[in-house]
Amino acid sequence: MTRVLPLPACVAASSTLFAALHLGPGNLLPIAVLSAVCDVLYLRTGSLAAPLLFHAGWNAYELAGILVLGREAFV
Repeated sequence: MTRVLPLPACVAASSTLFAALHLGPGNLLPIAVLSAVCDVLYLRTGSLAAPLLFHAGWNAYELAGILVLGREAFV
């Protein structure tokens, strides 16, 4: 994508598309921000390890919220 769009536009587009896959009430903005963080982690490290670990950590945090706090859904 960076061959046809500036980097910030690529991050915005990929984050929006990722958030759309996780669409739910009130999820679009938080998921888009989390996706942008993953994008930045990849761009800074050049490795998928950092965004994968971040994503796994976020999912673990959300799962703990469901199991411990009784929340009903992932964000």
